[in-house]
Amino acid sequence: MKVIKDKQKMNQYIEEFKIQNIFSKDITEFMDLVKYEKGEVICMTNIEMEYFYLFVEGKVKIYTLLENGKSLLLRFYEPLKFIGDLEYTYSNRIAKTNVESMMDSYLIRISYENIDKYCFDDSIFLRNICNSLAYKLDFLSNSSSINLLYSVEKRLAAYLVSVTEEESRFIQEMQTKKITELADLLGTSYRHLNRVIKKLSEIGVIKREDNFIKIIDRVYLEGLAGDIYK
Repeated sequence: MKVIKDKQKMNQYIEEFKIQNIFSKDITEFMDLVKYEKGEVICMTNIEMEYFYLFVEGKVKIYTLLENGKSLLLRFYEPLKFIGDLEYTYSNRIAKTNVESMMDSYLIRISYENIDKYCFDDSIFLRNICNSLAYKLDFLSNSSSINLLYSVEKRLAAYLVSVTEEESRFIQEMQTKKITELADLLGTSYRHLNRVIKKLSEIGVIKREDNFIKIIDRVYLEGLAGDIYK
């Protein structure tokens, strides 16, 4: 993580997303712009958080840890989203999910100390928090049924579309260890996931090589994926 000392860039995000409308007071002096590179973890399950975040550029992956130690994919975020709003409502502010940056991502952070000091009785801010929590409650309700309602083929397609940009046809996810992790994230077995990858390869949608997948037909994948992780 890197703090970005670029006031102009910060102001561009504030203007683009009308961040001043999230609060009734001007608290920009208490905001920092931070950058997380691909693969960096923004918050980790069961670790206390210190900041409330406004996610303003990039893409992040939200996943949870199950009791058996495996991970389960919940959602991908694109701007603008709140991170740390749920934790703000708890006195211990322990992270409830893992949030990992999928590419270079920018967030505006505000310490919980300053949120408590300046926003505790801010009805506009609290209304926005409630809207964000309602959205998350809705998608968590949907996420709980994804593995029951959607095929592994559809879940894999949604994952590949979500973690790659349209101009990038390669994804570094194909080492044996990574395939096992991906199977866990998608809520399936290693063998079943391999069968699905083989099927999509045989019909010319993707191509599996030594340590990566090449996306051949992104339009097909997007049609198959729908919006299950959005």
